[in-house]
Amino acid sequence: MNSFAIQPESKKPTPEEGLAIAAQRKAARGRRTGRIRKAVAVVTVSAFIGPFAFIYSQMAAGKDPALATTQAVASNASSSLSQGRSSATAAASRQAAAKKAAAAARALARRKEAAAAAAAAEMQTQAAAASTSSTTSGSTSSGSTGSTSSGSTGSTSTGSSSSGSSSSPAAVTTQQS
Repeated sequence: MNSFAIQPESKKPTPEEGLAIAAQRKAARGRRTGRIRKAVAVVTVSAFIGPFAFIYSQMAAGKDPALATTQAVASNASSSLSQGRSSATAAASRQAAAKKAAAAARALARRKEAAAAAAAAEMQTQAAAASTSSTTSGSTSSGSTGSTSSGSTGSTSTGSSSSGSSSSPAAVTTQQS
């Protein structure tokens, strides 16, 4: 007996079938490569966003580890060195806060001074407008203690000008033409 079994001959694919098989394998390899690339991109982005989001949330909550003076942060390094650094950091932050407050106070004082100067300028403008309108009629009157003169050649009046809430008396000289 013959020990060789009858094996069917393997049929070789035609060139067209070979090209189709190659195209299928190439497409499968492209899909696999794309899938791997997408997975790597997702892992990379999540590896960046995760820690960044955690740090951002800590900073937004006001838990800055560089400024912390708690015992948990101080125990990570040597206690004397870290306590010296954290107290220096706290002192620096207090000093910076004091500087900010002083700058804000100075800015407020400047704004108040500018507002007062603007109000004084407005009062002077109103006084000048009032004296101009009164001289066009031929007579000038100013204040409650001033004198009133009228004439066609010119008039001069001195006294306290009363315009709104003026606190300082000012001499007003007007000339009519």
